[in-house]
Amino acid sequence: NIKNIKDVWHKMEEPTFILACSSCYEIFGKYMPEINCISLWEIFDKYGLPSESRKVKGYTLNVHDACSTRYNEKIHNATRNITKALGYEIAEFKHLKEEAKCCGYGGLVYYANRDQTVDFIEDRKKESTKDMLVYCAMCKDLFIREGKRAFHILDLIFAEDLEKSALRKMPNLSERHFNRTQVKIDLLKEFWGEDAMGIRKGYDFEINIPKEIMDIMEDRFILVEDIKQVIENAEKTGERFYNPENSNYLAKLRLEDVTYWVQYKPEKNYIQINRVYSHRMEVIEE
Repeated sequence: NIKNIKDVWHKMEEPTFILACSSCYEIFGKYMPEINCISLWEIFDKYGLPSESRKVKGYTLNVHDACSTRYNEKIHNATRNITKALGYEIAEFKHLKEEAKCCGYGGLVYYANRDQTVDFIEDRKKESTKDMLVYCAMCKDLFIREGKRAFHILDLIFAEDLEKSALRKMPNLSERHFNRTQVKIDLLKEFWGEDAMGIRKGYDFEINIPKEIMDIMEDRFILVEDIKQVIENAEKTGERFYNPENSNYLAKLRLEDVTYWVQYKPEKNYIQINRVYSHRMEVIEE
């Protein structure tokens, strides 16, 4: 990926990269220092906020610094300048900037030890006496998951209903996957004039996934796309088990290093998903 980014950067005559993601900023600085980067927050701070930005009075926020920006004074200053320019007051944490505490996502703790992540979040919540302000999407996601009112700095700038933004649920894993693909499709079409619809695979069936199963999928990092691939393969090849007692099918498919299993039942206009699970064992067939 680094080589590809550098190649494209050279072909585009070495432009400056504007980055909104704190982790991206850190990665670019560490592995691609020759590429000039500036944060989106520095752009807003230097050139001004959009005209539609709404200013407030008498609203105080606790600023939670992203751990990947611990030693980035420019981002620390820019985010605070933006916040004050919008009329907000800031109540600083004891641990801030270069001593910022992790929200529980940094170092992929969230994926390795969920209990530790919750401990990190609860520790930060105890310190917070106001609504939280963050400039990292994952920080907002995790705080809101544990019931802490939190705004992303873009909420302050663009949100039509700021109150709804405080506890608005962030996209789940499958929604993030869909959104990233859609952004790529839109950018390729708008700026390069390329038809990129082939990037997203189409299916000739619809599926219905109950909330309790979606929660399991989120916890086990199973995408809706994975489920659809399993069903498509089962329907095309006939490689599936049938249970006459409940008219359910059970099918599997190995994608990369993970084997996915789906229990489903075809209905009139859709396919009902009744169970999903995955493992890393490979089922060898003769």
